[in-house]
Amino acid sequence: DFYYGLSSDDPALRIKAAVGLISSLETNNTKPDWDYALKRLVRGLSSSRGGSRLGFSMALTELLTSYGKVHDRQITVAEYLNLLAEHTTVTAGITGHESRSLHFGRLFGLQSLANSTLLLQPHIALRDYELVLSELIKLAAKKPWLRETCFFTISQFMQNHLSIPQPDVAFDATRAIVLTIERVHTSGFDFTPEGLALYLSLPRDMRRELASELPSTWKHGDPMSQGNLPLVVKAIKDVIEVEEAEKEYRENQEKKNNQNNNNQQKKNAPKARGSNWNSNLHFVWVSLANEFNLYHLEFSTDAEGPKSKKQKKSKSDKGKSGETLTPIGIEEFWKAVVDETLFSNTASVERKYNGFQVFTHFLTTLPKDILAALFTPNFLRSFINQLASTDRLLNKAAKKAAQALIDRATQEPACIAVIVPALVAGKYGTTNFDRLTKTKTVDSLVKLTSGSTEAVQRLMETFIDIFKHPVPNSTVMEEAGSKKTKKKNNKRQQESDEEEDESVKPTAVAINPNKGSESKRTWALDQLLNLVRNNKMEATTGQKHSWLESTITFLVQYGYFSVPASETLEVPLASNTQAACRSRVNSVLTAIVSLPREDGFTWAYFTLRAITKYQAKHPDTELLSDEVVFDLTKQRDRALRAVEKIRNKRQSSPHVDSVQLKAFELLFSLVLVQVYAGDSEAAGVLEELQHCYMTMLNKSELEEGGDEDLESADTSVILIEILLSFTSQQSALLRKLSETVFEIFTSEITQQGLDLLYNVINSKESKLGQESLFDKENDEESEEEEEEEEEEENIESEVESESSSSDSDSDNEGGDVVQEADKKLNIALAQALGIAQEDELDVGSDSDSGSDSDSDDFGNESMDDEQMIALDEQLSAIFKTRQSILDAHHKGGSKKQDAREAREMMITFKNRVLDLLDIYARKEANFKQQAESLDASVESAGNTLILTMIMPLLSLIRLTGEKSLGEKAHAIIKNRVCKMRNMPKVIFELTTSTAEDEEVASDEDMAKDIDDLPINSASQLIALLIAVHDQAKHSTNHAHFNACSQVSVFIVKTLLDTKQYAALGEAQAQTLKIVMINQIVDIYAQTMKDWMAKKNTKIQPAMFFDFVNWV
Repeated sequence: DFYYGLSSDDPALRIKAAVGLISSLETNNTKPDWDYALKRLVRGLSSSRGGSRLGFSMALTELLTSYGKVHDRQITVAEYLNLLAEHTTVTAGITGHESRSLHFGRLFGLQSLANSTLLLQPHIALRDYELVLSELIKLAAKKPWLRETCFFTISQFMQNHLSIPQPDVAFDATRAIVLTIERVHTSGFDFTPEGLALYLSLPRDMRRELASELPSTWKHGDPMSQGNLPLVVKAIKDVIEVEEAEKEYRENQEKKNNQNNNNQQKKNAPKARGSNWNSNLHFVWVSLANEFNLYHLEFSTDAEGPKSKKQKKSKSDKGKSGETLTPIGIEEFWKAVVDETLFSNTASVERKYNGFQVFTHFLTTLPKDILAALFTPNFLRSFINQLASTDRLLNKAAKKAAQALIDRATQEPACIAVIVPALVAGKYGTTNFDRLTKTKTVDSLVKLTSGSTEAVQRLMETFIDIFKHPVPNSTVMEEAGSKKTKKKNNKRQQESDEEEDESVKPTAVAINPNKGSESKRTWALDQLLNLVRNNKMEATTGQKHSWLESTITFLVQYGYFSVPASETLEVPLASNTQAACRSRVNSVLTAIVSLPREDGFTWAYFTLRAITKYQAKHPDTELLSDEVVFDLTKQRDRALRAVEKIRNKRQSSPHVDSVQLKAFELLFSLVLVQVYAGDSEAAGVLEELQHCYMTMLNKSELEEGGDEDLESADTSVILIEILLSFTSQQSALLRKLSETVFEIFTSEITQQGLDLLYNVINSKESKLGQESLFDKENDEESEEEEEEEEEEENIESEVESESSSSDSDSDNEGGDVVQEADKKLNIALAQALGIAQEDELDVGSDSDSGSDSDSDDFGNESMDDEQMIALDEQLSAIFKTRQSILDAHHKGGSKKQDAREAREMMITFKNRVLDLLDIYARKEANFKQQAESLDASVESAGNTLILTMIMPLLSLIRLTGEKSLGEKAHAIIKNRVCKMRNMPKVIFELTTSTAEDEEVASDEDMAKDIDDLPINSASQLIALLIAVHDQAKHSTNHAHFNACSQVSVFIVKTLLDTKQYAALGEAQAQTLKIVMINQIVDIYAQTMKDWMAKKNTKIQPAMFFDFVNWV
């Protein structure tokens, strides 16, 4: 049944039923079927079941379109309207619900007629159109809640069929337009949202051409012409005024509650011309937004220049007297129509809800150049207040508006250059927007700037302007909250206003203009840093990183130098703000230190050059660090000369330039930046760096006849020591620098350099280990305190399990110590002063007279100067003794705290060293060996040195008390060492015994006479395999055992790889391979014997399974 399907709530079923019905009618093509379908569809328009109105009106539209194609005579408009009136006329005695259904049925019937092609047929005359127009206007006047839909139908028909350049109707389209406007004027709908929308449905040129024929409602015949703004406001407010009138009437009705006067009161009720409030956005706002879009496209200055702007002005831009007509601007329109109407202090909740809808629509449709006009004071006040709490009535509407900001910025990042300054800067913005609204709107917008250089540049300028001018002329809260709202009858409206008034108070600007300035500056610095972090990957070309250079120059100017006399700031800079600028320089460099530049400079060198250039350009300014590190001037100047030499070398020839020179330029520049920032510890680093650079320079010149005395100098050791000094500091920049430089020099790292890293990861995670690395105490003191440190480590391991008891015990112990010290103090004071204690008085209470006489004698006795001096020295010694007791007591607690801090520091240090080892393994694990002979060349050294990492990493996994360290070390072994693409080249000793003479060797025999062999020799690898199995026997955790098993398989794979024997003869290769297999199997066999025979072994069966699975 097609008619049943038309009533379905599922749109797909309704469409299917409509298509089936029309197809069936066209197939049968009998007039009774068409007439029955027409009557059935018209009658079904008044049904309220399911989706009947939507389905029946859709099918009716198609039926009216197809009716004339299969019949010689098309149905006339009058016939259709009579049929519609017959089934939708309201008669006496029906209920309100039935009346409502009939009115909706008539509305849908008229819409079906307007949407079909019936009015476009050749036989349709102007009077037919006038009949339809009359029915729609009559229905709109009868029921206000149908007015918007009725006028929308008229507007759509005019826009689609009458106002186009070539109208597709048989009657006079211009006359029809004039007739429509006249009927709207006669009905009194001119200054309503619907009447305004009807005018705006006509093109601007047509409105002004027909101005002489239309009623003189709007000046120049165009509502958007200058001078019509008050009338536009009146038209927009119409729906609100009617809503308030109806509410007031209903409230008065409830108060009077007089049943006898009901009829008379209904006669006195206000005649509502407007419609009831609707939660959906009125279609007039769509027309208004389109107007501003068209105006912006036609009248904004384009690439052709101002001259073309004049050429675009046509005759329609002039009024009757020939004067040029100026449209209403978006700024004045938004302020009058939206900000002072929908978001005013006296606006109701419903009105503000519509305001948020209007803002969202305009935000998504207007071009970015005019979006700033939307952020007006009343709107921002309501926006912030409603976002601040989920209890606010319009919180969800405000959140939708905030999400619209994010969506528009995502689609068009260039809009961020307008949105963010409007929210945080200017007269009405506030830097506390995110804090007040408890959202991350501004932060999210800043993160979306990637890909828009325009937005990044604009935001950078905005944040710098906030830093320089932190005190705006006024605030949103001052302007919007200056007047108190009046009491209203609507309770919800009162609650909304009271909520906003309360939120206004804490955000008003204080009397002191300097208050909060530094916090705003700090906020601006944080946003600059976020901007750099979010857009650092975009700053790779000269044009795109100009904003980044400006940011660094700005931070250098206000962080490293005093403000010059020529520049006057509204609020003087505080010292902590200047320190924050220096800190942000380090943070910016941390983010971009590894990024390339087109000119070949490093970002650290650019920062250093920005400092020196500004110092040379402004000699009257004072370098802030001169007061702190005035004694580093000579070292600083010498390092500056060195970095300039490196810079000149790199620029002199591309053949001279190298990654090592770039690394030294980076090191020198960054250390000098720290020196300029006042870091006195950087002086020692400068000396070491200078020595390292000179050593490497002489080594590079050695081939050309340089000084042979420096031939044995190991540059990697010096470099590793410098990088370790960076890594040990709590600085993200120095950590990033150490990783960047280390990655450049991985091919230069020797075994001695790696040993320095191994010493760190194998040191104790305690104060003793810290002292052994950093030489804080001498060796004797360290040996004396070794046992004490071990005790403290045991204490730390039990802290978590016995925290509650230890806390109470320490409190009791502390109280006992203090009481004992006080008791000794009292006794000593009594003895010094000759006063008896309370216990002594109690014991000798029988001889009261003697005691009294003694005390009297003491009180009456006078002292000379010598006795007073002696007594003073005695009292001083007594108090010093008590203080020493208390200090000793507190020292015990501070030792535990120091031990904890030392342990945390060592764990952090080891983590960073593991990051360096991971970089080394990642770079060198894929090193391509170029030597194919048995003698390993220098190129394969990095590849083979990775083997030396195995035992230190296994020891760390087994001994560390920090689980994260063990997991990171295990990841290096598993993902880097054991997954090397190019196996280390194994060196086989030709004196290796044959398979027949091979016997199972002990651990001591296997280790004999192999210390001098290369790490990649077969004997060294066999010894390494034995050591790994020995580690597995003493495994302390699951990660350590897995690492041992994986390393064992890796060593076996390396020894038995077919490529290792390619350079040997077939017989010799076969013999050597059998020898290797025997030794490997014997080692695994011995391990299995230990597993079966010894109960305390930690070997797991998985070790043998892994080996067998690989085989």
